[in-house]
Amino acid sequence: MVNDDGRRFEEREDEDHAAVGIQDKRKGVPKLRIDLPRIEDCEEAKTNHEREPASGTKEFYNSLKFDRSSTRSVPNRSPTTINKPKRLRHLLHIPDANWIRSHLDLPHLKPVFRCAFAAWMSMILVVIPRSEMVLGQSSFLIMVASFLSPPSDTFVGVVEREITIQLFVVGAYAWSCLGIKISSLFRSQFVFDATMEDIVAGRYIERGPTLTCAIFLCVGTSILLYLRALMGQGKPIIAAFILCFTAMDSTLTSGALYPYPLYQTGKFVVIPVAFHSLISIISSLLVFPETVHTQFRQRFRAVCVPLSRALRGQPSLLSTPICSQGDDLKQFHNLIFEAEMGLGPLLATGRLMKKDISYGRFGPKDFALLHDLARRLTVRANGMAFYYKIMDPSRHNIYGAKGIASVTSSPRRSRTPSPPRSLRTPMPTPAAIDETRHSTVPSGTATPTSPRGRRHRQFHPQHIFHHPFFLHSPTHQLQGFFNNFHHRHNHHGSSLFGLARENAVGVFESQRFLNLEARAHLTHPDGDALLERMQTLLSESASELLVCCADTLDHVDDWLRYLPTRRVIELMSLGSKRRKPCKEALFENDRIRERLEKTINEFRYKKRHCVLDPYRSQHNPQELASSPEDDPPPHRYLFQCYLYQYHLMQMAMHLLEMLNEIERLENTRQHRRFWLPILSFRKLLSWKTWEPSDTNIGNDEDEDPDTVIGIDPNNQTGVDVAQRRDPDALPPSNAIEAFGSLIYLAFDALRSQNVQFAIKAGIFAALVSLPSFLPSSASFALRYRYIWAIVLGQTTLSRFRGDTIFGLIARIMSTFFGGIVGMLVWYISTGKGSGNAIGLAAITAVVFPFLAFLRIYFPGPPIIPVFFTLTAQLVIGYSWQDSHFPSISAAGWGFTVAWRRFLLVTIGVTFASLFSFLPPSKTIRRHLRTTYATTVNQIGHLYCEVISCATISDEEKTSEISHDLSAVRMKLNRSRNLSRNVVFEYALRGKWPAKRYKKIRELQMELAYLLSHLRVVTEHLNLEWSKAFLRRTRFLESDFQGDVLAVLCLISTALRTGMPLPQVTPCPLLDRFISQHPGLNVLRVELEDEYGLPRHLTIDTLENEQYLFFSVGAATAFGIVTRLDSLMIATKELVGEQYHIRGLPLVWSTKKDNCV
Repeated sequence: MVNDDGRRFEEREDEDHAAVGIQDKRKGVPKLRIDLPRIEDCEEAKTNHEREPASGTKEFYNSLKFDRSSTRSVPNRSPTTINKPKRLRHLLHIPDANWIRSHLDLPHLKPVFRCAFAAWMSMILVVIPRSEMVLGQSSFLIMVASFLSPPSDTFVGVVEREITIQLFVVGAYAWSCLGIKISSLFRSQFVFDATMEDIVAGRYIERGPTLTCAIFLCVGTSILLYLRALMGQGKPIIAAFILCFTAMDSTLTSGALYPYPLYQTGKFVVIPVAFHSLISIISSLLVFPETVHTQFRQRFRAVCVPLSRALRGQPSLLSTPICSQGDDLKQFHNLIFEAEMGLGPLLATGRLMKKDISYGRFGPKDFALLHDLARRLTVRANGMAFYYKIMDPSRHNIYGAKGIASVTSSPRRSRTPSPPRSLRTPMPTPAAIDETRHSTVPSGTATPTSPRGRRHRQFHPQHIFHHPFFLHSPTHQLQGFFNNFHHRHNHHGSSLFGLARENAVGVFESQRFLNLEARAHLTHPDGDALLERMQTLLSESASELLVCCADTLDHVDDWLRYLPTRRVIELMSLGSKRRKPCKEALFENDRIRERLEKTINEFRYKKRHCVLDPYRSQHNPQELASSPEDDPPPHRYLFQCYLYQYHLMQMAMHLLEMLNEIERLENTRQHRRFWLPILSFRKLLSWKTWEPSDTNIGNDEDEDPDTVIGIDPNNQTGVDVAQRRDPDALPPSNAIEAFGSLIYLAFDALRSQNVQFAIKAGIFAALVSLPSFLPSSASFALRYRYIWAIVLGQTTLSRFRGDTIFGLIARIMSTFFGGIVGMLVWYISTGKGSGNAIGLAAITAVVFPFLAFLRIYFPGPPIIPVFFTLTAQLVIGYSWQDSHFPSISAAGWGFTVAWRRFLLVTIGVTFASLFSFLPPSKTIRRHLRTTYATTVNQIGHLYCEVISCATISDEEKTSEISHDLSAVRMKLNRSRNLSRNVVFEYALRGKWPAKRYKKIRELQMELAYLLSHLRVVTEHLNLEWSKAFLRRTRFLESDFQGDVLAVLCLISTALRTGMPLPQVTPCPLLDRFISQHPGLNVLRVELEDEYGLPRHLTIDTLENEQYLFFSVGAATAFGIVTRLDSLMIATKELVGEQYHIRGLPLVWSTKKDNCV
């Protein structure tokens, strides 16, 4: 049967599907086969859709199977069985035991021995009677603090953290003493000779002092938790909070019991913590000391080693057929991700290098360039990985929809060319869509019986991606994403007691993408064969340079690894032999550099031209193919290869620069000396909320969603740039208005999430501490250490319900198993007695290294090893104290301590979890939306900066842009950890759309990388080529840039507020971006003379290195635009649409003279 478009339809039916084949009349063009589900399957999918509104339509489209192999076949693979972990282990994010084996080398064991030694020395001070008397009634806290804040970092890092802990603990103690002093002013009865029995019984509790102590406890809790929320993730203050709460709670809760001011209680916390800080600092200085430079070398190697492995596997990957690259390509992406994740710790080490005091050859600034080059290398590696995403978008469907292009073993048919515009079926209107959407199809009908029916089905909104345009065009990357758009969003009142449905989103955008086929030549009948051939040529051109780059990275790794060994050899040598290791290192560095330079030159001027072979004329290789029999392939295949070659070449250049820097360091830093901090004394102990830092207890939930750590907000403001205004008031014109503005800002700050959480935390502290202030329960609370419940409740309470509930489960489980370990250690050391100092010292000397190893290197949530080791130490220390130096709040020893600890921890964290449901109650879902709104906003700022630097060169600004983009990527990576606890936020209204949030994060991550690529490539363009690039990409056209910035603003505002987006937006931006693309030409022929560029394209032009930079910039700009379009649709899928216009055409007609 032949329809009026001149295409023949062949029908067949099998057991599962109805297949429709399309055969082109032209000779040699294979036919396209599309396997569509039967009507019965559609009805089943519809039923499933009504059951699962969020995934039913998606599963319907996933049932489509497109034949993608014309020159290759893929064998069917049996599905692999995945053993799901146990439910509790999955919820607590407990990893497998493979992490133990990877940390058993000497560099990783040195911090373990150091921390174990510090903990053991703390225990020795507890078991010695005289030192135990000095430590006071809470001597066991020194053992608790030894694992709460272990000296596992560098000397400077330990000093910074311990000084911060002392400042906070002493501050909390001073605050408590102030509360005790003020409460004594309200006391009417002072009895200085009161007996302990009367005090513990609560006979001297008065209303005024008790209320004062409770108020100070509330305010102190609010201040501390506000600081925790404000100062963000990764700050060296996190470990101080538990000790601060312990000092403050113990002082204020017991102060109300005594009929006179008692300031000694908090001192029993301050003294053990002070001794702990002293032991930690001495241990970090004397026991396997680690300088910041040593840590930098280790973390730098953590970036180099994965990159070397990734590059070494590239020749094999490029020579592998595309259909067989699955596992190897996944490993390549994992290695690149591993290198990217190593930049965060490296950046934190770079912050500490400015404060380091060291003795050696290299100073604080000497590794700054190496650090910057490491960040560039990861960006270049990501650019190489981006090549695999754009060359075969059907396999690397970066926009979602699993199974959109399922590969089968049957031969692949390329699509037929688009019919003329005059023969094309007109696009339907929204009214027609709405009318068709609610129509029904008889169950017995398999396929339409008329060509018109087939055409109508082909252009039906729910079948738009059956159209062959979406199977092979470059916009196929967006096609996969649109397969998810037809979820339903608006809830109907008729479905109040049934399953609600979601209206379709992205209909206008999807239809406009369909229209792109008529406006540009985006397909090729031999696409698969060309793709395989171009990859083969790319492999031939790049293999030698890839191996050379991998060898260079190995050389850099060896140079960093053997620096300590060479230092020992130099110290043991005499005279001229001292310079021998340095000379050998220089000789090897020169050899590697000469080889790399030779390989780079050969690649730049000869080998990279191999990919031009398909574009050469068969008659004259020096001319561009132009005759019909040797028609050149589309420009996108060349641009894809150029993109890979460019990033590889830039990586090689960065490595060459790294070798030159190593040579400079070896030649200029030949003698050792003392290096002092390069910061002023005022800045040594200061940090900003946007600065990265290491921590032993990293709480991702403490990160401010409105701040990107690593980006200085002051750099984004200035007199001559765009700034926000107050819509309700003009700028202050006098002193009174300025003062009023400050008052308004102060009261306005009370509405922030951090302040609301702090107020709620203060109220919680007052409620949970009531048993300690009431006469009827004060004796019980004091004798049975109810303070444990108060402290655990304060530290568990979080801004988000999911994190609080996760803290409940993690703390209870960690306390349970930690108590068991503590009991085992205690009873093994003492038997049936009341404690044996020698036995306890012996058993802890064996156990502490294992606990320290778990505390430092456990890859799961830090809260698990922290409370596990903390509880074990508390049971051991408290058992010894109560058996040798009992106090009024004696809790016993062994099982008695473990049981009371477990019971009170359960009470405290349960109360905190229940209280987290009371308003104001925040969710991680809202936090993630705000975080992604912030990152989109930052991406918009950085996009403008990148375009500005492309027009006006600014070297200082470009370096800042690179740093800021890296900070955005790290924040997006950290948001993945935060989303793990969303499962604990039980919501009756429906499931959390995790895949939609994941897609938004992935798109923003790729945008951040692409902006880094664009920033670098524009630096290499000459003035005339740069102007041509900006003209071709329309980056200097105000109307196009207005649309781009409007899209970014709409997305950011919708994510922050949750408001639906307009149904009609400037998207797709790609529609206007490619409206004037001239293919291989730099610009349209009539415009080339304006920039001094050649009018006629030749092979010499294609071989020009400036053309390579130009093509990479164009491909990168294309990627940015397509991802902005996809991000808009992903946001629509999340928040929905509004502002519907009935009768609006889905596709605006385009003038012929504007098409290419």
